[in-house]
Amino acid sequence: MASHYHDVLEAIEGPEIVVRGNRGALKAARSMGKRKWLVVVYREVSRDDGFVITAYTLDARPKGKIAWRRH
Repeated sequence: MASHYHDVLEAIEGPEIVVRGNRGALKAARSMGKRKWLVVVYREVSRDDGFVITAYTLDARPKGKIAWRRH
């Protein structure tokens, strides 16, 4: 995912959907075209600070309880 550094940052800054993860983590997801989603798992430390845990791609939108959705 190192070659997708800017895509990862864009997914966190402007996700299409945010799904709740385990132990307070959040999953920001952004569509990367037909049937491909970039998912970034991250944790917020404060309103202005946080860190990325991991990032990966999926063939479908991530499942889970939706915390936020772009309208």
